[in-house]
Amino acid sequence: MKIPKNNLQASIVLPSILFIGIVVISCIFFPDRTDAVLSSVKEYIFSSFSWVYILCVAFFFLFLVILCLGKLGDIRLGNEDEKPEFSFFSWLCMLFSAGMGIGLMFFGVAEPISHLSAPLHGSASSLVQTKEA
Repeated sequence: MKIPKNNLQASIVLPSILFIGIVVISCIFFPDRTDAVLSSVKEYIFSSFSWVYILCVAFFFLFLVILCLGKLGDIRLGNEDEKPEFSFFSWLCMLFSAGMGIGLMFFGVAEPISHLSAPLHGSASSLVQTKEA
């Protein structure tokens, strides 16, 4: 049996694993300090570089519109004689379903947790306090 060749590049993978390991270990042993550092880094990035994010999204959207309306939008993926496996309407339905699915998977957990941690009328706070005691 032939072992497949590994395509991982050590110059990319090792620093990433090292960085993730340092963050995880610091979160385990120094949670308050790590929270303060990561929060300040996040605030700095959001306050200083949010314009970069908005500009990148705008350029990417413009690029996709130009790509779709230009000559490259007519390139067929697959052989010339093949018909698409799914219709355009089916693709739209699949994209909608994937978006709804990920939203339900995320908010199915996140929304009840957020209501428990910050209830609207204060009724759940007594439940949380009695369980902690």
